[in-house]
Amino acid sequence: MFVTLGVGPSIGLSYNGTQAKLAQDFGYHFSGKGDGPALGVEVSEAFGQQLFRFQAGAKFWWDIQPSSELGLYLAPTAQVGFAHLSAGSAAANAFDAQLGFEVRLVLGDRGMVYVRPLGIDILAGGNAYGNDTETIYDLMIGGGVTF
Repeated sequence: MFVTLGVGPSIGLSYNGTQAKLAQDFGYHFSGKGDGPALGVEVSEAFGQQLFRFQAGAKFWWDIQPSSELGLYLAPTAQVGFAHLSAGSAAANAFDAQLGFEVRLVLGDRGMVYVRPLGIDILAGGNAYGNDTETIYDLMIGGGVTF
């Protein structure tokens, strides 16, 4: 199992604007080892552009360890869930789908640091920025613990 906390910019691709994003993940590896498939949840919050975005969803990872001698893992990810957006007195809900790729380094069989250089976030039905579907690029860095 693992828990991580990440931070980074959330950059609008289908609109002009950038928000600050926080992400909290909890995952469990089916194999009991550090590689292979993992399932969990991610909760995230984004601030800025006079808009608050809350997202939650089920997340899937597939951790690939290129070398058993290193604590380095490559992890494609997929997530589905919902998003709640609020701007002043206006609010909307949307379907949320995310695809990403993380590079993780496990330190001392307990700590973990990661970078998510690729994170595409698709919000459908929220009409938050004037469109029915929004596409957002997330660049995250973070850390956490394994147990």
